[in-house]
Amino acid sequence: SGEFRETDHGWAYAPLHDEDRLALLESYEAGLGSWVAGDIDLRAPRSLLGDEEAMTLAVSLNDRLGILRGRLGLADNPGGGTITVWCYPDFESKARRTGIALLEHADVSRSEVHRVLERGRPAGDGLAEAEIVLSRAGFRTDAEWLLTGARVWLADSWLGWSLDRWRDRLPDLAFDLSSNQFPDLYQQQSYFMTWPAAGLLVRAGLNDQTGPKILARLTGASRDPDGFARKSALVRDIAIDTRSAPREFPRFGGFMAPTASSDGIQRAPWTSAEEPLKGLCLAHDHGIQDGYLSERAADNLVYLRDDVHATAISVSPFGYIAGATDPSIQHPYRLRGPADDGEETDESLVAITAHARELGLRVLLAPHLWGRAWCGNWRADDEAGWARLFAEYRRFALHYAALAAYTGADLYQVGKELKATAGREREWRELIAAVRAIYPGPITYGANWDEYDHIAWWDAVDLIGINQYRPVGTGMGIRPEEMRDSMRRAADELDSLSERV
Repeated sequence: SGEFRETDHGWAYAPLHDEDRLALLESYEAGLGSWVAGDIDLRAPRSLLGDEEAMTLAVSLNDRLGILRGRLGLADNPGGGTITVWCYPDFESKARRTGIALLEHADVSRSEVHRVLERGRPAGDGLAEAEIVLSRAGFRTDAEWLLTGARVWLADSWLGWSLDRWRDRLPDLAFDLSSNQFPDLYQQQSYFMTWPAAGLLVRAGLNDQTGPKILARLTGASRDPDGFARKSALVRDIAIDTRSAPREFPRFGGFMAPTASSDGIQRAPWTSAEEPLKGLCLAHDHGIQDGYLSERAADNLVYLRDDVHATAISVSPFGYIAGATDPSIQHPYRLRGPADDGEETDESLVAITAHARELGLRVLLAPHLWGRAWCGNWRADDEAGWARLFAEYRRFALHYAALAAYTGADLYQVGKELKATAGREREWRELIAAVRAIYPGPITYGANWDEYDHIAWWDAVDLIGINQYRPVGTGMGIRPEEMRDSMRRAADELDSLSERV
């Protein structure tokens, strides 16, 4: 693979990270089985699916093809030909072979579907099959959001939830579909939330059309996608009373192939009544074969549990700020496509959390801002600026709250070291309340060591978090007992804080 790494002596060839990718691909394909049912040719590792299980899945996928065609009023198989469905045991296997780490995607030109098999939901959502059916029926568009919306509408499923269920949750995720700004939001936000939103807009714009009229309406939408979005946003079906919305979120079922050394225990959510967590921060290493998606990362978790005796990890997705007074946040999950799959994307967070929980480790999801300025200095100069800053951070925090709920993370950190914002009590209380509408577990905030005594809203979270990088003394001659005394005083202060709040 030609891997080079930066070392203390400059860039050097790294044989430990080298691999014969062609040989790996050939080995993978040699272990595949093929099961045909109607217009579906299912390909999966024989180690993953037995004959009976695979054939049942192939029949189910073929039946779903008929349902998708029926929604478009298609009686037969337009364009003809078999659809090959490639199945993978995890994100890394899929990303290595295709370069794309989504749960599922379609290669329309080759009539292929590529899907990670999820425990309890191996058939997935059917968005990839829907894309092929739409293409064979003649639907074309350059508007990515419109194609996505058509796929989600046709499959009527995203992460196992119908559009009706998503309709009731999207307002909680800071999505106002009546704002006429959806095409821009689609480019700026995670597909985790924009895909069901796109499906709802397409459903509203189709206005209960049936059969051939659906394709005619979609073809018209492709000529003016922005206009179609504006008209769709006006449909009453989009305006939801969230007071009656269920307080739940879809949950990732885990990979079909279990993590090595898994004990198979399904643990209840963590509570503060349990023993203290012995945790480490597990950092993402850029790249498919080393980062959170990788088997190496899963092996590291086994090492941390069995040799270091850790009981928990924290996982920190980063957002990037350009400066202390710039309210915008650049999100890693905005990066899409094969070239970006080494980033710390949503899929990588799902993968590492699933592996950790499979091993019995607890997980703290702790999003963090990084950039040219320390996040503790991130601030606004006037009230309008504060409104923009918190609106941006709200989208950032709620996205990861939704991801924490989806992955089953045991704790969620709503913010970290945002010292200059600590005095904005109303905004923080509103944000934490919004997080609670999405994420059911314990919530904390990670205050800087010199910030915690200035926070008046500690009662809004479940756990006080302190990033205790407090200086333990000055000068080179400080003695160990002086350092210990300093930390004892700090511990006494934290005890006092806990008692007060």
